[in-house]
Amino acid sequence: MDYAGLIRVNLRALGFDESRTERMAASLTKIAKFLSKDGAVSLSPDVFDFALKAENTARMLGVEKSVIVKAAVYDATILIRNPDTVLKNAREISTLLGVPLQKYAEAVLPHSPHLLGRPAPYLYKNFKGAADALKIDETDYLKMCLKQPTILRLGPESLLQTVTNAAAKISLTPAQYISAAMKEPSLLYKKPETTAQNVLESAALLGLSVKSYASLLRKHGQEQLLAHDPKTFARNIDETTSLLGVERAVYIKAVKDRPTILAYNPETLKGKVEDMARLLGVTFPEAVRACMKAPPLITLDMEEISKNVDTLAAFLQTDRAALAQKLVRQGPQALYQNPNSIHERLQETSRLTGISPAEYMGLALKKVNLLWRAPEAIAHNLELMTLFNKKGILERDIKEFYTGSPDILAVSPTNFHLRYLYAVAADRSGEKSFSLLKTSRKEIEEKYMEILGYDPKEKTISRRAFYGDDQPVREKKHTAMVGLIKRGILSTFTYDPAP
Repeated sequence: MDYAGLIRVNLRALGFDESRTERMAASLTKIAKFLSKDGAVSLSPDVFDFALKAENTARMLGVEKSVIVKAAVYDATILIRNPDTVLKNAREISTLLGVPLQKYAEAVLPHSPHLLGRPAPYLYKNFKGAADALKIDETDYLKMCLKQPTILRLGPESLLQTVTNAAAKISLTPAQYISAAMKEPSLLYKKPETTAQNVLESAALLGLSVKSYASLLRKHGQEQLLAHDPKTFARNIDETTSLLGVERAVYIKAVKDRPTILAYNPETLKGKVEDMARLLGVTFPEAVRACMKAPPLITLDMEEISKNVDTLAAFLQTDRAALAQKLVRQGPQALYQNPNSIHERLQETSRLTGISPAEYMGLALKKVNLLWRAPEAIAHNLELMTLFNKKGILERDIKEFYTGSPDILAVSPTNFHLRYLYAVAADRSGEKSFSLLKTSRKEIEEKYMEILGYDPKEKTISRRAFYGDDQPVREKKHTAMVGLIKRGILSTFTYDPAP
């Protein structure tokens, strides 16, 4: 019997094109020869009635016939298998796993139909052994298997070897790698070399080392991106920067803040920005700038952001359109915050500082980042300003000062501490403190370092720079400055622990 010809006819009957038919026929013909013992046994034409078999298999598993046909693209043997055998295997393993038959079939068929030909005891042994070896709760491991059923065919020894090797190659511990695999189970069956190369190329796109890239993804809970194709990331970056009209460096900075946008379809991302511009009444370039400044916006529902503005405008008793434009242009971070939380912070700030709610709302409308500053930080800044006043550092009425320059209330506490330290040092050195609260932090830092006898052009504080005859004094000064760096008060300087 011409099995190859019969197989081709039946494949065409299912709608496969000639190219696909030839590829599938090659593997099915080999199986036919095996079943017929190279022609010694005659096979019934019913064996090759793929349409009927697909229909019966689909009915037994509770899925559409089209699902079986699509599954055959990944594993053509499902068309030649006895539907009763397929059902038996699927029913046994789904029972052992405690999963409804249809749910198991729907998980396996799209990309792992070959599992329907594996005996249930074999798969279940792998399941139990892998969960135990990886120290994963069986309920969690089952979720992973249903997401990526292919891992059911892997034994515990194979999985542990993959985890150990891959983790070492991308600067993670085995436990960290397993944690990543719980989000993206394909990491358990990808070759360690493939994973390592993908991570290396993805990290290079962002100008990061492998270790820094892996740490970035862990920090943001996006370890699943370790499994993604860097070519897709590269294409997404190129297309998105073009569609949004932004510099690559600007977009990369946004990606580092929200790595998940690396996987966004460029057209989808552009659509979200367009929706934001339309809903908030701003131009597309303005919406783009807001998203680059506050990347979390890209990941949110723009309708919800619009509702946040509605609620916040009501709280602040201000014009909605004007507020939306102000937030987009000056403080996009407020757009993704819960307006009720903002309102509560305003009330708490008023209670701690004695500034009336109406007055503080007026200040916030001038400097929108006051909307999300912690009430305790605002109160602390006022206390420091009072201290400055008492010390004669700030010879102005405090209320008059922050009313005219509300941004001073939003300065970080470390910034205020730096200015206080500088003022004290300048006073002791006989140098006049200049526009203490108006000068940039960078300039204050450099002036402070000059007073301490250190060249501000050298941005690294190292022990080597402090060697000299007055070693005890230099060592004390070095220790003090390292302390300021570690506390975040000296933000533009770094510590080099070199001897």
